Amino acid sequence: MKFNMRYNDQKLNEIKLLLKKNMVSQAKTAIDKYREEYPNDNQIKFYDGLLLMKTATIQKEEASKLFDIAFDIFTEVYEEKEIMSDQSLYEMGMIKVYINDFDCAIACFTKLISESSYDQTFAVIELAKCYQKKGKTTKAKEVLKEKLKSSDNKHIILALAELELQTKNTKEARRLVGLIEEEQSNFYRKVLYIKGKLATVEQEYNKAYTYLTQAQGTKKDNVYWLSQLELAKLYEKLERTADARKCYQVATRNSSAVFSNEGYLNLGLLEMKEQNFQSAKKYLQKAAASNLVLSIKAYFSLAYIAIREEEYDTCYNIIEKLETKDLNFELERSLKKLKLYTDKKVGKPTPKQDYKYTEKQIIDYSEDKAIKY
Repeated sequence: MKFNMRYNDQKLNEIKLLLKKNMVSQAKTAIDKYREEYPNDNQIKFYDGLLLMKTATIQKEEASKLFDIAFDIFTEVYEEKEIMSDQSLYEMGMIKVYINDFDCAIACFTKLISESSYDQTFAVIELAKCYQKKGKTTKAKEVLKEKLKSSDNKHIILALAELELQTKNTKEARRLVGLIEEEQSNFYRKVLYIKGKLATVEQEYNKAYTYLTQAQGTKKDNVYWLSQLELAKLYEKLERTADARKCYQVATRNSSAVFSNEGYLNLGLLEMKEQNFQSAKKYLQKAAASNLVLSIKAYFSLAYIAIREEEYDTCYNIIEKLETKDLNFELERSLKKLKLYTDKKVGKPTPKQDYKYTEKQIIDYSEDKAIKY
């Protein structure tokens, strides 16, 4: 029996590895075979859910339905309170992150952290990210700092450093990164990635290039693609437009919706900068069609182009779509500015205050303030 349990674990780990590599068809075959060999092992339901999640990130047109089915499967596994209960609650939270339901995701991660008898470092990090995406940066930092009171966890330190960097607190970000000892690991590649971003912000572009190329490495995992996108932004700052465009185009071919849509969004913004508005629209429309938070930035950018081209009906359509999004206070204010400006351009009555909104202010506001995944 012990041998069979180890054998089961080996088979399940093989399935997990296939899913991690986006080998969906092979994973499905392995799951079906496992179910035939071990019909009484309910653990396989958890992997059914993982398969659906992975499929949803690839088959974007079916994503909503697949995520719903996966959520129901994980809920069933969680309620059984057996071996995969914690993992299921974590994946339930991740599904809600994918569909931008951050309130529900927060509930899932909070419940997991309070209920589990195991360390839930990654649930804490995801909880902080949810607060950040809701515009509650202070709360996000508090969540991570509270965890650091009980443990000098390097993953928490790095997550806090990244958050400090995103809020332009470069001094604190540098201090936190300095607390992490150098090592040969995939984790330290993420540290190098953050160091690269920090060097870019501080305009130390040679250092940034070195860190980012080291972080990229040869393994095409998440850190590789994050570094690829950051290198593209560095090329933009160095006015190496052709290199930047090439990096973004490579990202659009990634099977992950997160990286492909990030590529489309940045290609659109790059083409806007180059005054290639027709090309920009093509890329931005693809980014806007996603369920990711970056679609908000894509819509604001499309609105700018619509105003520039005096396509005000298109602009009102975009405004309607943005009104269905979960916007924080700053983005709500930006949307109000956009609507007022469009009303003014078409001759609709506006309040008597002096609204000095320009097309440049609208796009600058969306670039600086829109929430990024």
